[in-house]
Amino acid sequence: MKFFLLGVTTQLGLIIKRYPFDVLVSSIISQQISAKAARTIKNRLLVISRDGNKFDSKKLLSLSKKEIRKTGFSRSKTEYIKKLLKLVSIGSLNFRKLCNEKDQIVINASIKQPGIGPWTAEMFLIFSLGRLDVLSIRDAGLRRAVKIIYGFKKDLTDEEFIKLSEYWKPYRSIATWYLWHIVD
Repeated sequence: MKFFLLGVTTQLGLIIKRYPFDVLVSSIISQQISAKAARTIKNRLLVISRDGNKFDSKKLLSLSKKEIRKTGFSRSKTEYIKKLLKLVSIGSLNFRKLCNEKDQIVINASIKQPGIGPWTAEMFLIFSLGRLDVLSIRDAGLRRAVKIIYGFKKDLTDEEFIKLSEYWKPYRSIATWYLWHIVD
């Protein structure tokens, strides 16, 4: 289990962060905003709550909602982060246990937390747990990239999208990462 705390590693070009809290915070930041806006907000938050190259949950916990909002967080995302911090601080969210579970169990456990939906749980699987075969069918950037690279004129149905992704198995996370670079 040592790999879980080592920091950043790579798998086939995909950057894996082994700090689960960071991945969840970053994913919450990234929900429904552009990659550029997410980077800006994350960097602002890191400036006031950094521990090396990761978030310091104790520093974040000590920040007021107003201080967090100044970084660009919406009210709802500020609430989500504060609730996540509380769960982590009291030990209700056990990252070590989750890393040994199957993908669907991790998703089911994650989406019970405030502010964490399927997309955020899938990003957690990819960027914290290093799962190589995760398909986030609701990811707008991924769908846009597939449309561009394959030349589709209309959006694919979920079924069509899943069928297309079968060609990327067992590395759908890696394929997703490369496809995101098309729209970034």
